[in-house]
Amino acid sequence: MEELITKLLSEYPQYVLEAELYQTSKASGDEARTTTQLDAAKQKVEFIDTLLNSLREMEQFVIRYRIIEGMTWPQVLEEEEQRYGPDARRSKTTLIRYRTNAIQKITKLVLQYRELTMQVFEETRDFFPDENM
Repeated sequence: MEELITKLLSEYPQYVLEAELYQTSKASGDEARTTTQLDAAKQKVEFIDTLLNSLREMEQFVIRYRIIEGMTWPQVLEEEEQRYGPDARRSKTTLIRYRTNAIQKITKLVLQYRELTMQVFEETRDFFPDENM
């Protein structure tokens, strides 16, 4: 499940870009098709935004920079120092713990809202066990 969560979060910038592109192109071409694609992209962005908003500030920070932006741990540590100052600097181990906690929280929400997750992200269907088993 962690693999799925990481994949969805890492694709967040692509979903944002898709929503912007579909919004821009909505006025031209096949408006019905573009509207459907725009709605789907917006749902993905809103879903991930909601997941991120459920996290504490440092958990959200680590997820945004490590997974969504794809930074290395040294880059995340540097970004943290720039943002919060050298006196607030945490260890890599602490940031890894924040990441682990965040992934666990997100996993819990994704499982809790399994049906919604599968509606928004059709590619997730294979990751969920069949309820009838």
